[in-house]
Amino acid sequence: MNEPAVREVADMTPAELGGEIRLLTQQARRMALSYAIQIGYRLKAAHEKVGPHGWAEWLKKETEFSAAAASRFEKLYEGYGTEQGSLFGVENKFPTLKNISVSNALRLLAVPEDEREEVAAELDAEHVSARDLEKALRERDEARAETEAVREDAKRAAEDADRKLTDAQKRVRELESRPVEVAVERDEEAISKAAAAAKKEAETAAQKEISDLKKKLKEAEKSAKTAEEERDLAKKGAGDIEPLKEAAKKAEAEAEALRKKLAAAETGAGEAALLARMAQENFAAAMDRIERMKDSNSATAEKLLTGMERIAQALLERIKEAKDA
Repeated sequence: MNEPAVREVADMTPAELGGEIRLLTQQARRMALSYAIQIGYRLKAAHEKVGPHGWAEWLKKETEFSAAAASRFEKLYEGYGTEQGSLFGVENKFPTLKNISVSNALRLLAVPEDEREEVAAELDAEHVSARDLEKALRERDEARAETEAVREDAKRAAEDADRKLTDAQKRVRELESRPVEVAVERDEEAISKAAAAAKKEAETAAQKEISDLKKKLKEAEKSAKTAEEERDLAKKGAGDIEPLKEAAKKAEAEAEALRKKLAAAETGAGEAALLARMAQENFAAAMDRIERMKDSNSATAEKLLTGMERIAQALLERIKEAKDA
């Protein structure tokens, strides 16, 4: 079967151009965090070499970044970049967080590293806006803090009730072993009844207090769970017709975009041609820079050429495998 011919940009229809624009936008969004990490890696290295006193002047002379912007890039590298770099830079150490926006990546720095991927997936950080992600993170932290506070209060109350019960039992034992007053006959039966009554009263009061505390703890945990479920339902739009309308509208728009994309892609050939053209242009641009580097830094240029050769060999093997499959 004949493959569709690759179209020049000037010959494309508006629908085809729209499809390519959407694809390029998607590619740019996916690359944004990767580039930010690379920039942060180099800013960090420069910061250590220049030192704090000359940092602002160096930024002004060598870059377009303010000190605040440079700090954000450094934090992105520290939070997402691998510790060991190479000639080509560093990698994102979170495999599932390569496609999130720079804004959302910055907000997720507030989440501990060992929880970051799980939280990002739970809150759909790849697709939500920065404002919605910030709100979801704030609500998550508030809910966790509230639940922890309730548990701590309940724990302290239970410990207090336990101390009161222990004190009451101690008083009962003291009453049972109290010596006979001088010149007064010991009424064993009266003492026994008084001790039993005091013990029963203390135990009843303590058990009631413990029971009440357990009930309050259970209600607090139930309220926390209900609040969490309500937040989930609110986020999903349950019980609210407006979010359903918005979801339907969004689904319709996505379906229309998909139809346009399918029409423009021409069974995938359009997208493949565009990506191949982008790869060719990027490869050519890299080779031009390496060629210009030969006179000033031949050793680095040679290393880069070796790296480019390995990349080219890997691509040729991939093409051969695809043709033989």
